[in-house]
Order: sequence, then C-alpha cells, then structure tokens
Amino acid sequence: MATADYVDKWRAWKQTHPDFPLTVAPCGQWQKKVRGKVHYFGVLRDPDTALRLWLKEKDYLLAGARPPAYTNGIVVDELLAAHIKDLDERAAAGRLAPATRRNYLPLVQIFREAMLSQTPVSALGPQDFAAVQRVIEKSGRTLRTQKNVITSIRSVFNWAGPDGMGLIGRVSYGPRFVMPSLDDIEAEQEEKSPVRFFDRELILSALAVARPQMKVAIYLGINCGFYPGDTIAITMDHLHLDEPIPYHDFRRVKTKRRRMASLWPETVETITDYIDNHRRPLDSNEQRLLLTQGRQPYSQVSAGAKLSASFRGLLKRMGQQTPGVGLGSLRHTYATVIDQVPDQSMIDLTMGHTNRSIQKRTYRQLNLDELGRLRGIAEVVRGWLFEGGESNGRSPEIQAGI
Repeated sequence: MATADYVDKWRAWKQTHPDFPLTVAPCGQWQKKVRGKVHYFGVLRDPDTALRLWLKEKDYLLAGARPPAYTNGIVVDELLAAHIKDLDERAAAGRLAPATRRNYLPLVQIFREAMLSQTPVSALGPQDFAAVQRVIEKSGRTLRTQKNVITSIRSVFNWAGPDGMGLIGRVSYGPRFVMPSLDDIEAEQEEKSPVRFFDRELILSALAVARPQMKVAIYLGINCGFYPGDTIAITMDHLHLDEPIPYHDFRRVKTKRRRMASLWPETVETITDYIDNHRRPLDSNEQRLLLTQGRQPYSQVSAGAKLSASFRGLLKRMGQQTPGVGLGSLRHTYATVIDQVPDQSMIDLTMGHTNRSIQKRTYRQLNLDELGRLRGIAEVVRGWLFEGGESNGRSPEIQAGI
C-alpha cells in the first residue's frame, strides 16, 4: 500500500488535470473501472505511460474483450503468484527442491514496496526496475543476498517470457538494474561476515558430549561437508559402510548435483552405533538415516531447522555460542581445510560442485583408485581434526598418488 501523502499528492495532481481519464488507487497505481471491474495501468509517478497503456487497451476493455497483450490479466502480483504455483507443482513432482520457493517469496514484498504490485507487466520499464533496485539496496540485505534477489527476479521474468511460458513479452530492465560485482561482494564478506569456521577443539568438545543423533550430524558435517538439510535427507541406500573404503554417494539437496566422499572410521562407527542402538527398527518404508529424538522422520518443510536449533542448544550448554556459527558452519570448515588439496576434481566431487562432465563420469561406481583419492581428501580433514596439525593439503595418501 502506498503512503497516504504520496496518494494525496497525485490526487491533487489529478484535480489540476480533470481531462486525465484515470483515477488514483490507494495502492499507488492509476486505475480505471470498466464494465464493473477495476483495471490498473501503472505507477502514479508515470502518468504518461499509464495514459498510453489505457489508450492502447481502451477499446478492448470497453467491448469486454481481453487486450491482445493480455496485460489486463497479468499484473506483477499475479505473475509472481503464477510462478510460485509453478514452483510448487514442480516440487510436488520431484523435479525441484521444496526449499527453492523460499528464494522467491520476498519478491512479492519488494515489488509492493516499489509500488509496482498492481502494475501490468507490459508497462514495466527501466525506471520501474530502477525503483526495485533502490528497494533492494535499502533493505539491509548483504551484497551477496542482493545479487541472489536480482537473479531471482530475472529468473521469474525469463520463466514468463517468450522463451519460457509465453505469458509476457520481453522486459527491458535498463542499465540500473544490475547485480553487485563479485569484487564488492568479496570485500563486504571479508569486512562484515561472521566467522564460519570451527576450531578443532570446539568440534571435539561437541562430539564428546553430543547425543548419538547429533554426533552423526556433526560427523557428516565435518567429514563430508554436509549442510543440515543434507543430513536429515540422506537415506540408508546412499551409505556404503561395509566397503573396503566406506563412502556415501548422496546428491546435494540444494542443487541435486552428484556428490561422494570417503567416510572416516569414526564416522562409520558412529553411524553404525546409531543405527544399531538408537534408531527405531526399519519397520516402515522410511529409509532416511537420521530421525528426531522421538524416532520420527524430520519434516522436509523444516529443512534441517530443528536439527540446527538442537545444535545451537548444544553449543549454548557448552557455553560456546558464537553469532553466525551453526551446524552448517561445519561445511565451511571442511571447505577451508581442504582448500589447498591439489586434487580439485575430487574436491569438487566431495563438495557437490562437480560440473556436468564429472557428473557423467561418476554415474558409475568409482574404482578403488578414485575411492583412494577420496579417502586421501578425507584424511586431510581427519588429520587436522584429531591430530591438530596444520593441513598443507597433502595427506600421506595424496602425496603417494593414491
């Protein structure tokens, strides 16, 4: 909803322009009621564009017909709602991670704050997207998050455009609707981002007092670079504990990309103990490894939030709470420790950063040489955690070329 002062300003303008055919709507748009239905024609600050759109669609609306460009049926709010509906349908069909829709929910409020929610999509121009940019920049979001928001907005309009669903024509964003540069993002992160690295002593202390369920989560985080959402989603079928070199082959929940990692003996022992002594018997079709303290499956809607909250509670009891550091920080710690390992293709495979060519090559089961390379990477982090030495990125296995 537009501010009262803003609306009053344009109502006063309208009084001085009695021949202007449109009226002021409280939402900050120009409107016209035709055949009992209210139609919107753009933001108040741009009456010329609103007038041109009215004149273009006037004859169709008066005749009770839909204008050829279908702008009357697709204002920004409706377009965003249609996109969310499509995301939900794709998620229900298993073609999209359920959490993906969260990236698009803030867009509704952003366009409303820019007073564009009821603007016909075909009326949007560079000036409007510049207004959206200002809202994003003033929102307090980090530059990385601003980049993600702009990417999401462009994704919606690409989805709806001529090369997508064909709901709208091509959109002109103009020169001001741009993403922050990578240099600026990195500079901001170095200056403002919280520490996302766990000291080895803290990880060991947490393992010493954690309950079996949480102990599994900690090991999967630091051994395999798992986020909480990965930990609650991995199934028994993706764990190969009895192999000569134990490993997992579970795709990342976030990106669906292939990922594999060698499992430490301590990880295997912890998972085996949890399955044998603390997890409910496999008396149903539920194959996920990790269950709640009540031995129930985690809700996919929670996306690891409950597990993360339990971990923060553990840190609080230990007197070790640090702002910005949580269970997901184990993945960042893992990535930091292996950063200097020279076997980049296998690092990418453990992180789920693999490109398509690597993914195709790893659809088959890895041979012992490749599993040995994964074990070498795992041993770098294991050595750092249990032995305390600074990792130079070269475990004995890697140095030997295994």
